[in-house]
Amino acid sequence: AKRSGFMLGDLPSVRAPHVVRGLSNTGLLAMERVEGCRPTDGAAVRDMGATPVAVALGLLEAFAECIFLHGYVHGDLHPGNVIVAPKPETKAKCELVLIDHGLHVAVPRDFRAAYCRLWNALAEGDEAGLKAAAAALGVGGDDYRAFPWLLGYMPYDNWLKRKMPSARDVARMRRTGELDAVGDQGFYNRMPYVLVVMLRTNMQVAAILFENKGWAISLFQVMSTHARLAAAASGAAAA
Repeated sequence: AKRSGFMLGDLPSVRAPHVVRGLSNTGLLAMERVEGCRPTDGAAVRDMGATPVAVALGLLEAFAECIFLHGYVHGDLHPGNVIVAPKPETKAKCELVLIDHGLHVAVPRDFRAAYCRLWNALAEGDEAGLKAAAAALGVGGDDYRAFPWLLGYMPYDNWLKRKMPSARDVARMRRTGELDAVGDQGFYNRMPYVLVVMLRTNMQVAAILFENKGWAISLFQVMSTHARLAAAASGAAAA
């Protein structure tokens, strides 16, 4: 099936820096120097011949593959840990180099399967499916209602109606404290650690996507597509 080899092996525009093995040992990791810019530096990205949206979607696709296919996730993908480097000989005109690999989490298979169902429910507007998937992840009560906002910056009522929130909607909800109450520290204290890391990293990647003029629909589509591919591959392997 598609993407069954090394992590990011089928994404030629995304990689980690090369390790200089002759200079590395158990106490020192020497890696290549990579010149480039942050993924949110639109002017520098366009100077390479690339587009900010394509860069953000490439990062999102890499994040989705790591979660759903490999179950091993970089847990700190803020703009300072992603270098966009020029690669003019390729169609993308650039590559994404992921750095600072000090925080990774392994995602257990059962947990990953429930997370696949969570994203499929988000993409389909399936409230019952979202609640069931959240429960399988160890999220009880009404905490499942926070996921549309935490994972896609979509307030719950807007998500149910499949209606993108306007800037006025978000400003009003911030003014009333509705959004600030979603995902407070008490919420995170009730979550399994692996889920907290994935939520945090998803918000970092989503912020890059939106700053680069991407849309929430792209986030839901990419993540749910990878969730379905992973579920299909898992089902085929089990058969």
